[in-house]
Amino acid sequence: MKRAMHVWCAACLLSLGLAADGGADSSRPAMLTSIRGSVEVIEKGASTWKKPGLMALLNTGDTLRTGQGAAATVVFFQDGHREKMCPQTVAEVHANALRPIGGKRVVVPRGGKEPALPTKAVIALQGGAKLRLGGAGLAGRPGAVGVRGLTELCLLSPLGSKLRSGRPTFAWTTVAGADAYRIVVKEPSGTVALERRLTQARLPYPSDLPALRPGVLYSWSVEALAGDQPVAQAGSRFGVLAPESLARLRQEETALRSVAEAEIGDTTGPILLSRLYQEYGLAGDAIQQLERAIALAPEEPSLHEELGELCRVVGWETAAQRHLQRAGELRAPSSARDGTQP
Repeated sequence: MKRAMHVWCAACLLSLGLAADGGADSSRPAMLTSIRGSVEVIEKGASTWKKPGLMALLNTGDTLRTGQGAAATVVFFQDGHREKMCPQTVAEVHANALRPIGGKRVVVPRGGKEPALPTKAVIALQGGAKLRLGGAGLAGRPGAVGVRGLTELCLLSPLGSKLRSGRPTFAWTTVAGADAYRIVVKEPSGTVALERRLTQARLPYPSDLPALRPGVLYSWSVEALAGDQPVAQAGSRFGVLAPESLARLRQEETALRSVAEAEIGDTTGPILLSRLYQEYGLAGDAIQQLERAIALAPEEPSLHEELGELCRVVGWETAAQRHLQRAGELRAPSSARDGTQP
């Protein structure tokens, strides 16, 4: 059987403006994380108002406006605080704040009660987890590698370049015609840390083995077998988060989860959690949060684009193509989507 090697690597996650140096671009200090109703932006020096997408990066000097009954949320990277634009508000983007034009600005201290949304006002909610506009994200990190024939095998867990625990649960898709699977986990030296042959497509980390260690780049592969004949194979690499990184993640995660719980039905929480998980290499968690965001805003093309690229990182090519195709459909003119002539 002829088999082809397919290597999926991360495309640049442009919608999040990932940069290689890990620092924030001060000219783009904020991200638009929630849109309700009519929201428009005019870039500094431009003359035309445009409709922005979710996760749009805002430049210093850009101006936003909300229509009647509309609202928007902007998150600033410098300290992670959120600013809400009330209906019928016009505001200019500054380095770490929105400055209302012809309206008022209300600052709510950390833990303070948010006032009811008036009109022509910006509500600044202090407190939050500091975010990095740049950072390595998941671009360029180890992706899934599949060696496949007529069947397909996809890795399901772990996903991404990092794990929270040194005792993960391994999972993958079943393959038609396979009656067994061989899983192997190796250290860079070639030392085998784990090897099992089993009939199911899931393996909790064996309790009789020592935990996988932080600071080691492990490789793992799964081979689908028909008898002793391989019919499909997939593999990837990962490391385990160091204790200090895990502690930092939990602290930042708690802060962002409080945002998500306070803003049920709002895309801000899932978007920020997804961004956080990408920074830490936790692709599976990031995918779950983007799926939550899409459930809240299914017609938002930028969410489908982001999820499509992330699926491509982990080797889920079918899912990647589906979301990227959907993003293209949503970006097409309405006349093209419904088959009418302009």
